Amino acid sequence: MIPKGWAQSTVGEVFAFQRTVALSRAQLSDGAPCGYIHYGDIHVRWKTHLDLGVHELPSCALELVPSATRIADGDLVLADASEDLDGVGKAVEVRNVGERSVVAGLHTVLMRPKPQTFAPGFAGFLTSMPAFVAQARILAAGLKVFGLSKSSLAKITVFLPPMLEQQAIAEALSDADGLVESLDALIAKKRDLRQAAMESLLARHGVEDFVSIDEVTERSAGFWGKSVRAPGDEEYGVIRAGDISSDGKLIGSAQRFLSLVEVERSEVHEGDVVITASGNGLGKTWCSSGESRLAASNFVRRLRPDTRRVVGKYLAYVLQSREGRKQLQIHTATTAYPNLMLTYFRESWLQLPEIENQLRTAQVLSDMDAEIDALVAQREKAELLKQGMMQELLSGRVRLV
Repeated sequence: MIPKGWAQSTVGEVFAFQRTVALSRAQLSDGAPCGYIHYGDIHVRWKTHLDLGVHELPSCALELVPSATRIADGDLVLADASEDLDGVGKAVEVRNVGERSVVAGLHTVLMRPKPQTFAPGFAGFLTSMPAFVAQARILAAGLKVFGLSKSSLAKITVFLPPMLEQQAIAEALSDADGLVESLDALIAKKRDLRQAAMESLLARHGVEDFVSIDEVTERSAGFWGKSVRAPGDEEYGVIRAGDISSDGKLIGSAQRFLSLVEVERSEVHEGDVVITASGNGLGKTWCSSGESRLAASNFVRRLRPDTRRVVGKYLAYVLQSREGRKQLQIHTATTAYPNLMLTYFRESWLQLPEIENQLRTAQVLSDMDAEIDALVAQREKAELLKQGMMQELLSGRVRLV
């Protein structure tokens, strides 16, 4: 049903398609006179709007784009190719072009709104409208690389609110976008500060002696697992290489039934450090805070600290530090499938201050991590709120005017 007071049109009736130009990344550079919008950047860098007063673009020489249309404020640039259905029809409305020369590039469709059709800022949300998304996915389904041709795009039906309602919707959703973007910027800043603090704190203990990881921890490989459950087996969450994030978080675990023998050699206790030992995510590290019924798989190594000499959380931070990453590179077998060599654990490259110093350092960095985690949770809530607002406002279920 069309919301009361909204008008029904097609994309081809409210937009005029303009000339684009296909250049490779190799033809782009920094500092060239013409800005270039690449479809890959639409997918990963921007949400619904591209503000050229804030965001920088790759650029190209003017002689490479002689016939391409120069982008103006209010133009919509749509990525016509996507690796998944979620990215089909992803587009950004361009603002604050000013005197810049900017063109739309590879795998994009440049769409110029017909006069008096859209309130400033509203066109950027058009491809997020439920009716548009549903039609775009039907048109793109079944293709190896999901995409939209100009001819199919032109036929998509859109429902447009009156101008005043468009303006109200654009302002409300722009405010929600602004909140998410401000949290993104704050999180990035806090992460930079945390990294700087970690390097500073880990470098100031003044210890001259070096020890190996094996000297201060009990290292064990996880289990391969078995295909048949036996009587007495108990269910555990099994930590695989992909279950540890690059920033040291546990993001998942597979549920498996383990025997008593498997549990004894692979169960993860509070303070244990788990490090990935093979694969593309080599060297990702996580320290247990006491989570129950977790076990290590064969693709990670469990390090159980000698608590008289090392604090697990401190060790995890060292392994994530600049020195830890350096040692990781030195001791990685550079084969088709990377593996962490035993020399990483056996050679003496680790410096450890007194336990009290380790505890203080780990607490400072843990507090900073907790602050970042709280901001990430706040950002996730803001994103969910924005998505809910978009569903309600862009479908006409909630009216602002």
